[in-house]
Amino acid sequence: MPTEDLVREQFAPWNTPNPVPFWDILPENMKLTVAGALNPCGGVYNTKAASLEAFSSMASRLGAPPESNIFNVLVSGDYAIVEMTFKCTTKKGNVYDQLNCFVVRYEGDKIVEARVYIDTAVEIAIYDQADQA
Repeated sequence: MPTEDLVREQFAPWNTPNPVPFWDILPENMKLTVAGALNPCGGVYNTKAASLEAFSSMASRLGAPPESNIFNVLVSGDYAIVEMTFKCTTKKGNVYDQLNCFVVRYEGDKIVEARVYIDTAVEIAIYDQADQA
């Protein structure tokens, strides 16, 4: 069962310019669901590689790694909820100001499933900007 300290430690890479170490701890068969029927990244990804590809697609539209701030962690049983903000500009120079919520399920101290709730309107806007380039 996860503790708040474990969850904060595992999500800490999001508070740096390089969140890749977060992905390194995930098992290959983890399941990620990105909420939002209209979200360009929305869908279910059944492997770590597919999950990372979806996030990389979004990140490729940003001008720099976002500044992240984890501001709330709640743990209950095998689940943790992590709320965070992302702020930066897109390659087109527009503001990317995002509020995200991860709901993750653990088996022991390993994340095996995650649901991510992202502001769909912000995601659509950065994809539209890239398409208009």
